[in-house]
Amino acid sequence: MDDKTLHPNRRQQDPFIPIRKVWDMFIAQCKMNYSPGSNVTIDEQLLGFRGRCPFRMYIPNKPNKYATNTNVLPQGEYYFKELSQPVHGSNRNITCNNWFTSIPAAKSLLLEPYKLTVVGTVRSNKRETPEELKNSRSRPVGTSMFCFDGPLTLASYKPKPSKMVYMLSSCGEDAAINLTTGKPEIIMFYNQTKGGVDTFD
Repeated sequence: MDDKTLHPNRRQQDPFIPIRKVWDMFIAQCKMNYSPGSNVTIDEQLLGFRGRCPFRMYIPNKPNKYATNTNVLPQGEYYFKELSQPVHGSNRNITCNNWFTSIPAAKSLLLEPYKLTVVGTVRSNKRETPEELKNSRSRPVGTSMFCFDGPLTLASYKPKPSKMVYMLSSCGEDAAINLTTGKPEIIMFYNQTKGGVDTFD
């Protein structure tokens, strides 16, 4: 561990400085010893902590209300880009939940230096979600709707009368429906690539 008296200025810029060297060595070993496939997954796990910590943040709508602060970007997009750094520019797909997924982030990640596609769930209150895709009493259970914006596909699926599932893909998906389940293929792909992470959690 580092001696905090040796780097008072660096400690202000980097709250992680007491364990920075060990942490960087650990991350470097992870990158060297694991080769991801064409599909990877990003997920978050919020752990409650009430001790002294200079980089926690209060989130009132969470059961454990403290998490790390970020800079200008929305938290989800910031951490997506941070966590995916080892695969930037690799044209891989990253599956994630609605904490990370947004249309602005998906568009940004298609470009250099990221060159990544995204498949993820979307929160119903996102302003980019058209009203036509949202739930209505007249909409039958089991129906799907799609809208397209270049390589982006936004899908809504109604599994129950009072429930809607929203999915975003930047893979240039079409309006394909799985013939066995009746669900959009975007949902099937999401379940295949993220199910293991959800089971682990």
